[in-house]
Parts: sequence; structure tokens; C-alpha cells
Amino acid sequence: MLKIAAFELMARLESEEEVIEDSEIIDTYFSLERRIQSNCDSVAQGLLVVMASLCAHRRFLTAKLFPSAIAPVYALGFERYESFAQYLRCLAEEDRPYLGPPTRSGRSYLLELSTSEALIRDAISNVWQSMRRDPPEENEYIPYILRSPGSEQATT
Repeated sequence: MLKIAAFELMARLESEEEVIEDSEIIDTYFSLERRIQSNCDSVAQGLLVVMASLCAHRRFLTAKLFPSAIAPVYALGFERYESFAQYLRCLAEEDRPYLGPPTRSGRSYLLELSTSEALIRDAISNVWQSMRRDPPEENEYIPYILRSPGSEQATT
């Protein structure tokens, strides 16, 4: 049911024939995100396909939706920008991803996201920050993408 709602919303956005409220996009995505169950790779595929297809039409929602969509990829052990970028490119080219394919705009947006190290780093920083203990542990492990040069989070 939630998969159907998400894919119907993706198609409605792609057709650009009606006004769709941001709240409907956010609610539909997070309803799916809360209930999707499978292995990390399948969950990542499903969430990224839906997120990219929705955010291709509302790019400003990417900061809100992308971290939860990329979190299962991080859970798979990915830590380098190049690995995340390759995953997104492969997903954009996948004929039969888990749940179903992205819209044409979603496929393009996955490829665009794969070229944005800053967006990927910010999403992983958000995921990592949400998993940290409070207070942080001494000698806490920092994911490689956050330790790389140019990362402001490398010392936090």
C-alpha cells in the first residue's frame, strides 16, 4: 500500500499536471521509510529511488529526505565519497531496483547527486550525528568521508 502511494505520487509529480503540497511529499516518503523492511541494499534502493523521484521536482527537500535514504548505504559499510557516488550511478542504471524504477527525472537526479560530494557528505554527517552517543565517546570513530580534506566535520 505505501509502495503504491509513493509510486503514484512520483508519477503525479512527474506529470506536472497538479499542485502537490510539500507536506504530502514528506509524509508519503517518511511513511514508506518507517515501514520498509528488507536487507540494507534493498531498502537503500527503494528509498533512494523514491527520494530521487520526489526531490527531482522539489530539490529543496533533498536535505530533509536524502540522509534517511543514504543511511542504509552507510550501514552497508560504505565510507568513501567514490563508493557512494558509484552506488548512486549504478542504481540510476539498474533496470529492476527493489520496489521499482525511478521516474525519468529521478534517474537523472540520482546521477546528479552522484556528482555532489558536498550533498553526500552532508547527508552522511547527518546520519553519523544521529548515531553518536551523547556525550561522544573518547577516540570516537569518524567515517572516512567526514575525515577527508575539506570536511568541516572532521574535528567534531
